[in-house]
Amino acid sequence: MDTPTAQVYRITVQGRLDEIWSQWLSGLTIETAVNDRGAIVTILTGEIVDQAALRGLLNRLWDWNLTLIAVTRLQGQHHDTFTSTRNRTRSGARHGQYTPARSS
Repeated sequence: MDTPTAQVYRITVQGRLDEIWSQWLSGLTIETAVNDRGAIVTILTGEIVDQAALRGLLNRLWDWNLTLIAVTRLQGQHHDTFTSTRNRTRSGARHGQYTPARSS
């Protein structure tokens, strides 16, 4: 059985998170940007040790009621991107559905 290795991920959420939140997000790098629609987004980038840690991080973002835009696993020149097909909100009691997006 192969031992899982840490992967680097880029997670994009709607809105702005200050750098101070990095300690709550396993030391991920926090960048603020403006997307193509002119909305402010936060991009979290860093190494995540395994799928359980990724799930925990996504749960924390959910608990903070942040809208998840994309999760990208960075791997050399190839990367996998998953984008939300509907909003994930506490009030909606829906679990977001994620579909793979084509990467270039």
